[in-house]
Amino acid sequence: MSNWGPVVYLAGLLKPILGGIEGFVHDWGLAVILLTLMVRICLFPMSIRQARFAWKNRLFTRAMRDLREKLKDKPDQLKESTQILMREHKFNPLSPLGTMLLQMPIFAAVYGVFYHFGGNITSALVPWAHALSHSDPFHIMPFVVAGLTGLGVLVPMLQPETVEGVSLVKKFMPLMYMLPVMLF
Repeated sequence: MSNWGPVVYLAGLLKPILGGIEGFVHDWGLAVILLTLMVRICLFPMSIRQARFAWKNRLFTRAMRDLREKLKDKPDQLKESTQILMREHKFNPLSPLGTMLLQMPIFAAVYGVFYHFGGNITSALVPWAHALSHSDPFHIMPFVVAGLTGLGVLVPMLQPETVEGVSLVKKFMPLMYMLPVMLF
């Protein structure tokens, strides 16, 4: 971790913030949750950008599917029409890459802060664990994480818009049941 340069610098900026939050709430677990929420709030504009890209991607994919069906026998015309369609939709397939590259050092810095605080972090939120750096002796947290992750994955599937979306949800449902198992 010490040779990560920018990540260590960002972690050094976040470490006093975490310590200050802990001094205010007097619980490391709650301080970790609040720091995570603060980071998520700061990154919210990037999340909005990703959601907008997902929406543009959905619209572009539908238009592209119609275009391919219409010009399936004319590959040269399909290529030109695809470029025109990309300009019309202002669609750049590499757009999420910049957002991801901005977010990754920040998430790594948050991890670095937790890594550097070591084994003396305790919390009233997890009373059965000696410290947050030790494994959960009763294995409660893996079930909580698996359940929350499974619910988070199901959220985008709540209202499929088309018949294809409904059939796709039914097709991947066994995989969704396996997700919590795979997390262990």
